[in-house]
Amino acid sequence: MSSFLHQTELEDGTPVLIRLLEPTDEGEVMLGFTRLSASSKYYRLMMNPNQFPDNLLKKKMARINDENDLVICAWDLSKDPVLGIGTAMYAEVKDEPKVAEAALTVIDSYQQRGLGTVLLKALAYLAYQKGFRHFRGYLLAANQGIVRLIERFGAKARYSGEAMLQVDVELYPFVKDSEFGK
Repeated sequence: MSSFLHQTELEDGTPVLIRLLEPTDEGEVMLGFTRLSASSKYYRLMMNPNQFPDNLLKKKMARINDENDLVICAWDLSKDPVLGIGTAMYAEVKDEPKVAEAALTVIDSYQQRGLGTVLLKALAYLAYQKGFRHFRGYLLAANQGIVRLIERFGAKARYSGEAMLQVDVELYPFVKDSEFGK
């Protein structure tokens, strides 16, 4: 998996490269955070949209792509230099074998162009190869964009608090006819 690369196009023809996130990408991840609108920061991080704790990024970057955690990133190949436009990650859920918590972020100017679907399918393929069979995610119920995306793949959502949803989705539908790994 250390050499995972996949080139594709978004719905509008934008050429995109999907690959594993590398420790040297830390600066681009921080820059990507600045490209998110306040509402995207709030929906994705569920925290004050004006603050991104440095320790959170350092903690995530230290664990990327170990045995049970994985982060992939998307790059717009039409830009010079190439531009980081999204990430997706999973982390093993402790005490629940075969379940991984998943999350994804797409910068605002690339939303509604199919990138979230591409990232989710790639992440599902890689997780399935590692033996995971379900993704779990936690999101704000008001985040209708991601709710619609994951419902297309048969996700089951239930309230986990007043405004939070816990979403579970089986990975096999993502990978049965996958373009990844071919």
